[in-house]
This record gives sequence, structure tokens and C-alpha cells, in this order.
Amino acid sequence: MQREAVKKDANLVILPLPMSDASKTDVFDYMGVTKTIDVEGIYVGNNIGSIAGWIGSMSSLVDGQQTGPSTYVSTIIGSNVIKIWYFNYDWIQGDPNKVSYSLRMIESTETS
Repeated sequence: MQREAVKKDANLVILPLPMSDASKTDVFDYMGVTKTIDVEGIYVGNNIGSIAGWIGSMSSLVDGQQTGPSTYVSTIIGSNVIKIWYFNYDWIQGDPNKVSYSLRMIESTETS
């Protein structure tokens, strides 16, 4: 992993009053908090077959094979129960044993 970014969002409902200043805006906290974790890195495989297998495994999770949550462990934020929201990769033919990737995970309950 080369980069990790965490975002917590209060999911506020923001209702500005038409034709009024910002001080007249109603803000409600109905929804609870979501936490997203973005990770970028480089996966190194032994050959093109191992790269393709890893890409296939990661893609299958996003394609509906997440039967339960996983655990993501970070040096900075500790252990988090997550589901993978999206997976992107970039493979360059000139460097066949490496693929750069990005993941977005969302913190979830252990039962979802």
C-alpha cells in the first residue's frame, strides 16, 4: 500500500432557505455517520497469470461475491470491518509483474 485516506461523513441533511443567507439554513443530523477508506498501492505478482488471477479475485468481490464483511487492518486506524465499494486497477504492458490499484472500502457492521 502506498496511500491510505479516511473520510468520515455525517450525512447531514442541508436545507437552505430560498432567497436567504446561509445563516438561515437548516441542517439536520438524521442519517448517522459513514466512514470510507481509500487505499492505493501496487500489487506485484510472479507472472502475468498471477496478476490476472488477483485482478479476477478482487473484481469478483465487487461483482457480488462479498457474502459477508471483511476486516481491513491499518497501522494508523487499526482494525475495521469493511465491504469493498469499488476496485480499480491500471496495468502497463511494459511492466507485466506489477499492477497499480485503488480500493474504496466502507465500514460496516459485522452482520451486513
